[in-house]
Amino acid sequence: MFGFPRTSLLIAFVCLLVLSSRADGQVLGELKGRVVDASGAAVAGAKVILTQTAIAIARETVAGSSGEFSFTQLTSGSYSLAVAQTGFARLERSGVTVTTGQTVTLELQLKAGGAGESVTVNEDAPLLQASTSDIATTIPSHAIVALPLNSRNFIQLTQMAPGVELPPGTVLPRINGGRPRTNEYLYDGVSALQPEPGQVAFFPILDSIAEFTVAANNVPAEFGRFNGGVVNVATRSGSNAFHGSVFEFFRHEALNGRNYFASSTARKPQYRRNLFGATLSGPIKRDRLFFFTDYQGIKQRIGVTRISTVPTAAMRQGIFTGVAKIYDPSSTTVVNGQVQRKEFTNDVISSSFDPVAQRLVSRIPTPTSSGSANNYTRTAPDDDHQNQFDIRLDGAFSAKDSGFARYTYYHEVERPVTPFADGSGSISGSAGVWVAS
Repeated sequence: MFGFPRTSLLIAFVCLLVLSSRADGQVLGELKGRVVDASGAAVAGAKVILTQTAIAIARETVAGSSGEFSFTQLTSGSYSLAVAQTGFARLERSGVTVTTGQTVTLELQLKAGGAGESVTVNEDAPLLQASTSDIATTIPSHAIVALPLNSRNFIQLTQMAPGVELPPGTVLPRINGGRPRTNEYLYDGVSALQPEPGQVAFFPILDSIAEFTVAANNVPAEFGRFNGGVVNVATRSGSNAFHGSVFEFFRHEALNGRNYFASSTARKPQYRRNLFGATLSGPIKRDRLFFFTDYQGIKQRIGVTRISTVPTAAMRQGIFTGVAKIYDPSSTTVVNGQVQRKEFTNDVISSSFDPVAQRLVSRIPTPTSSGSANNYTRTAPDDDHQNQFDIRLDGAFSAKDSGFARYTYYHEVERPVTPFADGSGSISGSAGVWVAS
């Protein structure tokens, strides 16, 4: 008998990112480049300051002997750069976008000038990514939220990357022809796969995703643990400004069209789905500590029809003429090592029925249509209730050290429609075997 299957998942992610070190897998972004003069020669010892625009947190480094510099473990977003060196005008460049799992390469050219002079450039990095050989596609947050999605599952957007296909009726994508269970899914650098290969534990709330990247070809070995592609998700963090949103999406059978083959008086199948939630983010301590939180609930009730096979009225009386051959078990004999039984005349059970079988059959409903197969139909609501929320804290401890902690909760209660009203039944096949005594 079916009851209320309950599945719950409680996940806490705590990640401390020391910005002066490099993680095993590049789950965040990286910015590197060279500082040169007007002739293209390296400018060694130049001071390079990188500032994240949304939270005004700055990091700095000094260009090496060949003018090279590097910033690792960068969260996705917009950044600005400032470069200063004696004998050159100060260079300020804004509008540089860093994406999840990607490397941005810049060449910063200084012009000769005094300490009081400055050159301002507002330009993003070149679209061509030449630092690494992997082929990846980044889907930004504005596209994630704006594009219409049935069920609001971000996985559907992976099809925006070349070589990715999501066949109808499937949940996980095929990347470059690979099997759907051979891909890796990273949420803020932590694998979201369950012990069973390829099964994703849960899908994040759409409004909590800052962006995600689909790495399809030549994925670096640092990711490991897969032989398909990598779906790398970065969740949103707070900033120095407060932001919030409230949303609801609903469907109702009153808004649905009538089935072409249904009669004009037939009721439309029940279809009610409410998906609602909210987000809120902002500073706890300006320039130092930030928060992001969200909630999403789903209340769904959809009418589902189950078709089963149950005994006909004749079968309940022991009449199986023209349906199946029925043998008398009391006539069983062994002749020359072979078991032989006598068939009931016209396949009609003439002896008394087993009391246990009679009680079992009494629990099976009578047919709703003619025929000996697929002759019972039941339509009932399939209920699904979900609750999910995230709490994320981001902190900047110094110019070199920062970290974040995220707590995610997901809980689902589902009551599927069963073939019989008492919660039992078999979706396909016959009701069982009758035994006469």
